[in-house]
Amino acid sequence: MQRGIIKVVTATIAVAAVVGLAACAPTASTGTSSTSAGAATADPVKQYANAQEVIDSYPTTDYCGTKDLSLAFPAGIVNAWMKQSYYMIQQEAAKCPNIKNLQIVDAGVDQQKAVSDVNSLVAQGVNGIVTLPIFGAAQVPSFKAAMKAGVPVVTFVSDSGGVVGTDVAAQVDQDIPALGQAWADYLGKNLKTGSVVFLGNAPGQPSSQAAFDAFKTALAAYPGLTLVEPEFVPTNNSAVTKKQQMTAMLAKHGRIDAVVSDNGAIDSSVIDAYQEAGMALPYIANDNTTNGLNCVWQKTNFPLFSLDGSNVAGVVGFRHLLAAVNNIPTTEPTVVKQFISADTLGTVPAKCDPSVSPDADWSTGLTADQFKQILG
Repeated sequence: MQRGIIKVVTATIAVAAVVGLAACAPTASTGTSSTSAGAATADPVKQYANAQEVIDSYPTTDYCGTKDLSLAFPAGIVNAWMKQSYYMIQQEAAKCPNIKNLQIVDAGVDQQKAVSDVNSLVAQGVNGIVTLPIFGAAQVPSFKAAMKAGVPVVTFVSDSGGVVGTDVAAQVDQDIPALGQAWADYLGKNLKTGSVVFLGNAPGQPSSQAAFDAFKTALAAYPGLTLVEPEFVPTNNSAVTKKQQMTAMLAKHGRIDAVVSDNGAIDSSVIDAYQEAGMALPYIANDNTTNGLNCVWQKTNFPLFSLDGSNVAGVVGFRHLLAAVNNIPTTEPTVVKQFISADTLGTVPAKCDPSVSPDADWSTGLTADQFKQILG
């Protein structure tokens, strides 16, 4: 397996029919569910201070197994966030000498290709798949077919709605209710009154819908804060689209006091929209703030609050995949609590290094040299 190198496969592999396979994929043995590997009771969900604590909490080497493995990370979009998540998973895979291949496949924000990529990987003979399903329920049939063919699928961050044990081997979630509550509490404490807009990712993306619903529920405790739109505003995981949507929101509603976003990696676009509109900068509450937004903050000093832990959820998902592939019981929880990565009104400044890509997410625990290798 190539270690520390991002190699993206974009060509569609010819799909062979997967028929006559009686084997079914094992599931990661957690909670009270039972598999051929036996039952395991999940440990209580813990609050970790940073990504490294999450990585160190359960040794990946406990789940390597002994048989040679070929694994895959099909992605709906291979953006900077996915590259960093893949790199972190690669680092864990490198701890298992029996993992001979871990490829990433880019669907290019094409739902049909995302589905066919999973089918193709199964036909190609991979032993397991870990993925963030940005297209939600539309991807479940391909996951279910993979599981039926004996190839475990573990999803993380974005919940496809697939049934654990049948459609997927495990689903690793962030603590979305806590995330929404933290955003609402931050604005309720600091902004107190004003208008708010929620910028999500792809239309209907489960992770964005869940985050918006959690925030909207928590916001009800703060009647002075008002959402200007009844649903999240989709931005297609694109900085260009995010700026366009923010510009449109400002034209429609006038200045908006606060922006909540579940993709802080491209929130510099929000600042660009405000500056071009000649408006005072807003409060920003997000997750996954990155070097670019942090450096903008150092120059403009707008209130920034960010939580993180989404990239490292991929590491947890990968460990659950290994547990499922190798029929090894695991007690690792399938929920990752976010940790504060920036609170500029509090005691956590936003880290900026102009020599590093604006897409670098410092909460991953990766170094400047590693970011330069991953992102250029």
